[in-house]
Amino acid sequence: MDVTLVALLPASPAWALLLVGVLLVLAARAPVSNEIVERCHDLSRPSARAAGKADARRSMRWVLIHMIEETARHAGHADILRAQADGSVGR
Repeated sequence: MDVTLVALLPASPAWALLLVGVLLVLAARAPVSNEIVERCHDLSRPSARAAGKADARRSMRWVLIHMIEETARHAGHADILRAQADGSVGR
């Protein structure tokens, strides 16, 4: 395992196990997502099916930006939970 990842592992075994599980799911699904994006030659093209509360067909550009927003939001939530669990704070 990369030394930088070892430094980031939580002190609690339960949190470490959760983190490893999340990383394994991400590693398994990332290639599928990457393939979908690579096959899309027009980011403004509507999605194959409607989704969400608005039941709207979104463009690939919208989907990618939404994924970035959601990733940032969840990373912030995870940082808050980590700080509550181990008492450390970021800069």
